[in-house]
Amino acid sequence: MRAEKVETEIRREQIAQAALEIVGAHGLKGLTIERIASLVGVVPSALYRHYKGKNQVFDAVVETLHDTLMSIIKEARKCGNSPLERIKHVLLLHLRFAMQFPGAPRIIFSDEILGGPTERKQKFAEAFKSFMNSLSEMFAEAQKNGSIRSDIDPRLFPSIYLGIFAPTMVQYQLSEGRFDMFKHAECMWKLFYESIKAT
Repeated sequence: MRAEKVETEIRREQIAQAALEIVGAHGLKGLTIERIASLVGVVPSALYRHYKGKNQVFDAVVETLHDTLMSIIKEARKCGNSPLERIKHVLLLHLRFAMQFPGAPRIIFSDEILGGPTERKQKFAEAFKSFMNSLSEMFAEAQKNGSIRSDIDPRLFPSIYLGIFAPTMVQYQLSEGRFDMFKHAECMWKLFYESIKAT
């Protein structure tokens, strides 16, 4: 890949991550081209070489969220000795991302995504579906090796997973970072495992 193309892709990723950081600190109203440029370390005019405006930045954020979710799955698949250990690792990596970029949930549930252009909404829906399908596959693997109950449709497990992730993340954000979400997630995971383990 040409160096110029690599540099462009890196810059675009930096811009999307900067947008997530800014929304986390200042909310959606605080997201400006000037703030993004300042955080990335370029002048605003340089940003326009990559994106025409905030709408395209939101498109880039959706792509970044998709790439992040898929990289979480990929990384987790390299860890642990069992599918269930790998799913737990997904949870920990997911929480780490939420800690690093607290603006992500604000953007996901914003009008810019849910009420924005159909194409952008569809891209996020595809990213979310890919993540959930990957989790379903991992739970199916755990059923196949006999570590969890086989009487539950594996497509239902990801929703239960989100029932651990989402409240944990919300409590962390409401506490302004004082809530120990990893300790809480560990406790919730134990309860979750007790309810799904093979008998």
